[in-house]
Amino acid sequence: MSFEWPSELEFLEFFLVEPEKQDTLYFYNVTDSRKVNLVFSFDVMNNSIQTVLRIKGTEVSSVIMEGLRRIWIDNTNKDKPYLRAKFLDKDVIKLNLSVKPQIQVDWSGLIN
Repeated sequence: MSFEWPSELEFLEFFLVEPEKQDTLYFYNVTDSRKVNLVFSFDVMNNSIQTVLRIKGTEVSSVIMEGLRRIWIDNTNKDKPYLRAKFLDKDVIKLNLSVKPQIQVDWSGLIN
């Protein structure tokens, strides 16, 4: 099953970097002023997202989630736009991610 995602231009405006591509994988690699590095990737064929956070080169978090249904960019707050993702058919697993002014990644999930 396929999912919805923003255009490459919308991703470029959000991450301010071009993606690296490998077959059906898209990778966005960004670093903020605190030396926090985020690698955000998604796989079009496997309906999955991965986030990897590093602080000064040391990996502190890696999350992979399958069952992706939708990725969108929420520009409600122009100073801090969020990339959001929905998984499965219910709102039980969510991703909220921002890169401006600093990287912030929030995963949340509920078990029914």
